[in-house]
Amino acid sequence: STFQLDVYFDCEFRLGTTIDLINEVFEGESEVWWGFTASTGSLYNSQSVCLYENVSPSDDVNICPGNSTQLIAGGDINSSFTWFPPVYLDDPSIFNPIATPPSTQIYTVIYTDFCGYIQVNSIAVIVEPIELELYSNSTAITCDVSEITFAATTNYPNTNITWEASEGGEYDEIDGFNATTTSGGVYIVTVVSEDGECAAEDLQEITIDTASYSASSGSAGILNCYTPTFSLEGSSDNADAQFFWDTEDGTFFGNSNIPSPTITAGGTYTLTVTNPSSGCVNSSIITIEEDFTYPEISLGYPNGIISCETPSVQIVGTEIEPWGYDNIIEWSWSEGGGLTEPWIINPNTQLPGEYTLTIMFNENGCTTSSESTTIELDEFAFIDISSIAFPNVITPNGDEFNDVLKPFFEETSIMEIDPLQVLDRYDITVHNRWGQLVHESNGVPLSWDGRSNGDMLHSGAYIIDIYYTSTCGDTQTGSYKGVLEIFAD
Repeated sequence: STFQLDVYFDCEFRLGTTIDLINEVFEGESEVWWGFTASTGSLYNSQSVCLYENVSPSDDVNICPGNSTQLIAGGDINSSFTWFPPVYLDDPSIFNPIATPPSTQIYTVIYTDFCGYIQVNSIAVIVEPIELELYSNSTAITCDVSEITFAATTNYPNTNITWEASEGGEYDEIDGFNATTTSGGVYIVTVVSEDGECAAEDLQEITIDTASYSASSGSAGILNCYTPTFSLEGSSDNADAQFFWDTEDGTFFGNSNIPSPTITAGGTYTLTVTNPSSGCVNSSIITIEEDFTYPEISLGYPNGIISCETPSVQIVGTEIEPWGYDNIIEWSWSEGGGLTEPWIINPNTQLPGEYTLTIMFNENGCTTSSESTTIELDEFAFIDISSIAFPNVITPNGDEFNDVLKPFFEETSIMEIDPLQVLDRYDITVHNRWGQLVHESNGVPLSWDGRSNGDMLHSGAYIIDIYYTSTCGDTQTGSYKGVLEIFAD
């Protein structure tokens, strides 16, 4: 503990130093060989060293019950020795008595050393049966444990150890109280005390468990707009199998350590099935396709407006990409409207409105709706002429107010429309108070400015007869007969 080394020669102190021999000289080794050496240079002579047989006293010693051991005191064998207690010793006055204690006993010896000093030394004789235990890191070779490491321990400090193997066992390496193997079998270790009087044995059976369970990743599927998620169908041939799914390009929704996890993206998925008792695994790979291709709509346009000349309009020029899909077509409208065949790409309609196209790919269920296209109606077409009325006074004085005779609509929603732009035929006759015909039209829908043959009629009352027809859609007719006051001045 003090690292102090002193050298004596003929019982006289010669030199001393402080040094950590174990670490500074012996590189951490506490048990080394020791001895003597000498040299004569180029000459020679005889040099020798003589050690007393009891130069080293006994260490503490273990013996089995009923056995004996010889104690060595150390020092000059010609000196006097006193052992106590003297019990169970064959001669308590010699340097090397035989001890046969029935139980553990500490013996103390007093003697005079080579330099004449009184020395006291104690030796413990430990009486106990020899014990042995064999430990291993596992009792089975598995896929997780490929090598078994043994370690033997005993309560006897100095023993001889023997390793044996049977039933197919074979050691890979033996190093003192440690050994390794990669083989199944029965491994036996035996220790014998240094005096050969005591022995103990222990064994360990090593089994081999490299069984693996089957792994099935199930049937493949496809992700699309119909089925945006998919449940994998992993299975194995054993109920206690452990499942683990992995992927580099797919996506799991939730836990992947179950037989049937949910995925939300196509990709390659690998199932690993582990036997928990052996750690052995099997794997299976499955590829899940996906198709989330959405229609791309280039919406067409109406080929005209709805009018009397074109009572039906077609939406043309619509294109759907990409090609190769079966298109499910659905036209809809929010205001007015109505299509005769809303399931075709170029439908016809006789009604104005806002039309929207929805395309679904039959193969994957992905749907796209377009912006709307507007089909317009000619404001002078398909108007009900039953509300046409006529004024009973005109003042053709050139002030641009009430200067001509022309019909008007009484219905509020269409009163801003000029009926003459709606009618296809407009016949008018005008008679004076004496029944004379003063004006007659040729059927063209035109207003009358109160003139007869180019001359303005005199102020007064006139009889007018009017017949009119609209052939836009269903043919409509109407007539009017009444008195018209003309104030020309």
